[in-house]
Order: sequence, then structure tokens, then C-alpha cells
Amino acid sequence: MENQLLKVITDSKVEQSTALGLQNAFLPFYADLQKWSEKAKTLVVTDASQVREMKMAREGRLALRDIRVAANKKRIALKEDSTRYGKAVQSVYNLIDDLCTPAEKHLEEQEKFVEIQEENRKAELKKVRTAELLPYAEFVAPGSYVDLGEYTESEYSNIFTSCKELLENKIAEEAQAELDRIAKEKEKVERQGKMFELGLKWNGSEFCYRDINFHWTDLLCMVKEEFDKAYEGAKARKAELDAEDEQALAIHKQNIPVVTEINIPVIGTPVFNNPPAIAVLKSSPPCASFSKVNHAFHCFLCGAKLSEIGLGGLECDDCLTVFIPFLDQDGNQCLASQK
Repeated sequence: MENQLLKVITDSKVEQSTALGLQNAFLPFYADLQKWSEKAKTLVVTDASQVREMKMAREGRLALRDIRVAANKKRIALKEDSTRYGKAVQSVYNLIDDLCTPAEKHLEEQEKFVEIQEENRKAELKKVRTAELLPYAEFVAPGSYVDLGEYTESEYSNIFTSCKELLENKIAEEAQAELDRIAKEKEKVERQGKMFELGLKWNGSEFCYRDINFHWTDLLCMVKEEFDKAYEGAKARKAELDAEDEQALAIHKQNIPVVTEINIPVIGTPVFNNPPAIAVLKSSPPCASFSKVNHAFHCFLCGAKLSEIGLGGLECDDCLTVFIPFLDQDGNQCLASQK
């Protein structure tokens, strides 16, 4: 038993003074334990008449219990002492550490003066370069910021120049895009104006006049050369149509007699039973009392139907000549073409 106790203490590999203290503390318990262990081996109860043996067994059990309880109290006391000892050890170390660390750090700074200065230089260089690259952040590779202090001047200059050029190109492209947009808008307005100058009318989706038409989408998509060519073609075609109209009107006029004025009854059969005639009056005031008659009147020039317009006037649906109503000296209602 004693050898087992010594073996446990030795295997713990504590200091010799601590091992000796453990032996002195627990050997008495081991001695009593050894005595009662030997007695316990000899006590064997096999019959109810063995009252003496049962009494000795009780005595031995209580003695072992007392040994165990006393040993546990000793354990608690020793551990409490070891805890206080551990705290004392930690406190002493903390004191030494607090005294050593500042001096050690100071000496390390003196020892590594060159290395520390170089690290400080790189840190400051990284700070300055980061600020310089801030306006070009969208063009800086994410990993580049980590090593900004490590790059040589040449390497950093290449990075900075590249980012600056990318930003300048972006600004130039945006400015050019805006100029293109303005030019396109101006071109659209100019082309629209040319359509109206040409005499074409807008119907909601295209500019047209007889067999001439320009769809709005095509008008916007044409390049300048295509539009100029199409416009010149339309202009030539419009001139042809105008010339044809003038020629037809001239021929028609040759076959129409000229009169100075025609009487128009308010009620009754229209006056144009015979071929229409041209009524020419240099200056005739409109008559507010003239009202729309219940008959269809026709143009003196081309024979087309006349439609009522503002101020009581009539307009030819075909040649667009305007006729003004007036009363002659006899009170008759008359029409005169506006020249």
C-alpha cells in the first residue's frame, strides 16, 4: 500500500518539497487504512450467530469512513492552499510582466529602429496614395489597396496613370454621348421643319402629300446621306406635282369666261346651271349678314364644291381659293374670289 502511495506521488512529478508534504499529510491515513484492510480480509460472516464478527465489521466500516472523511478534509485544505499559492504565483508574475514589458518594448524599438522607420514610411505612403486614388476608386483593382505602400514609384505611377486615363475616357465618352444626343435632337427638329417647308402634312405617324410620304421612324433612323437623298427626291416630286397642278389650272382657266360679279339668290335653284365663271373683285368687305344657303355652290375656277369657313366665307375644297360674300348696290348677295 505504501509503495502505491509513493508511486502515485512520484508519477505526479511535483517538486520534491511538495512530494514530501503530500507523504507527511496522507501517510497516517494510509497506515490506518492498511491496518483495517488487513482486518477486513479476516472478517467473513456466514451465520446469524456471528454477532461478534458483525460488530467488528461495523466498527471497521465506521473507522474506514472516518479515515476517508479526514483524508477528504486534508485534500480540501491542501487544495485551498494550492489555489492561494497559484494566485500568489500569478500576482508575482503580473508584477514582473508589468515592469518588464515597457522596458522591453523601448529596447526593441531601439534595436529595430531601421525596420520600424521603414514600416512607418510605407504606412504613410499607403495613406497618401490611397487619398490620391480616391477620385479613381471605381477603376482601382480591389487588391491594389493592400500593397499601396509596397509599390515602387514606377509601379505606383503606372497604376495612377492608368486609373486617371480610364476616368478621363469615361468623362469624354459621356460628354460625347451628350453632344450626340443634342445633335440628334437638333437633327430631328430640322428634319421635321423641312417636312413642313416642303408642304407635307402630319397625320399622326408620317408626313405625307399625295404619293410622297415619310414615316416618322424611318425619318429618325436615316443617316444624313440617306435623308438628304430622300428629301431631294421628295422635293423634286413635290415640284413636279405643283407644276402639274399649275398646268391643269391654266388649261382650265383658258376655257372659263371672266365676269366681274355674279348674283346668288338666298333661296332657290343654285346659280351655276351654266359653266362656272370667275368673279374677280379687287377689294370687297365681308358681309356679316351673309348666311349659309341651302344649296351646294361650286368654285369659279375649278368647279369643285365650296365649304363654309370663318366670317361667312367659302373655300374651294380642291384649289383652296377663298370667296367672300357681299351685297351689291341693289341688295343682291354676291361672291367674290379673294386675290
